[in-house]
Amino acid sequence: MKPLLIILISGFLALVVVGPLGTYAGELLSTIILGIQDKAGWLALGLMAAFMPLIIMTGMHWAFAPIFLIASPATPDILILPAMLASNIAQGAATLAVSLKAKNKNLKQISAAASISALVAGVTEPALYGVNLKLKKPLYAAMISGGIVGIYIGITGLKSFAFAVPSVVSLPQFIGGGSNINIFNALVVTVGSFLLTFILTWIFGFDEEPENAPVPNSEAENTVQSGSGDTKKIAAPTSGKVVPLEKVADTVFSEK
Repeated sequence: MKPLLIILISGFLALVVVGPLGTYAGELLSTIILGIQDKAGWLALGLMAAFMPLIIMTGMHWAFAPIFLIASPATPDILILPAMLASNIAQGAATLAVSLKAKNKNLKQISAAASISALVAGVTEPALYGVNLKLKKPLYAAMISGGIVGIYIGITGLKSFAFAVPSVVSLPQFIGGGSNINIFNALVVTVGSFLLTFILTWIFGFDEEPENAPVPNSEAENTVQSGSGDTKKIAAPTSGKVVPLEKVADTVFSEK
């Protein structure tokens, strides 16, 4: 009964307590950012682009859904989608730098895939959760460059004339306004965010686990390569006895 009760209680608390708190927090954030935008648009865009990874991580970006979901030539979005362009490109650039600089083959592969996802599709969760948040320094680089480029977005008044997740492929969403200046600014944001983040990530570096960590001498003596015909005796790490699974004192396991 314990697992069932845990699900019922935690599910109830998630819907009744945690969910509403997240909604109120998102609405408060939206109110603050929109208030700053009225007074200093460049600062609002800088803050949005800098903290967008954390905003997305908590899901509070959906508080701005009424703004970006109706983006069109008649009602262009000048806040969330332009800020997401700088942030998404920054996340992709950070993971690309990690992929090129890392020595661990697994980290290289994960970072390369996450970079493609962020740059081409605008999907930054693989980059955020799989690489940048774990390594920390690439995330700092992405947030710093996002904030700097976000200020440029606020000064130039970059607009999104359609709803799409900002990425390299979706740049046409910034075409409009009767001239080419808006798409030009979008290209400047894309290139600037990419280069600045890539350079900062390369300079900051990151701490990674070595692919083949050295084995301590006490363990190296008992190490046998896979497929080796050599055999060695090793000491049991704990004392105990082997029993059939059916006799384990836990019904979850004993009843299979």
